[in-house]
Amino acid sequence: MTVEPQFSGVLPPGFRIIKTTVKPSVLPVIGPESKVSNAFVVRTDPIDLDHVSDERTVRVSAYLPNAQLRFLGSPEVTVKVSVGR
Repeated sequence: MTVEPQFSGVLPPGFRIIKTTVKPSVLPVIGPESKVSNAFVVRTDPIDLDHVSDERTVRVSAYLPNAQLRFLGSPEVTVKVSVGR
């Protein structure tokens, strides 16, 4: 499933997210076929953007939307966030 990073906090005035890169960008998931086929993305734990004004790379965990699903491997991903004006 595709990994979608989640963000928290507030960027400095005038700044915005320019680009995000997630590695790996897809995590394999197992579980009942009906549950796997209904889930399209997995989200990460929130990444704090308070006071970020250039670039930040963090390692975070992804989580699943349903307790019947399991990651086939590690749920950790690296997210690189580029911020600019």
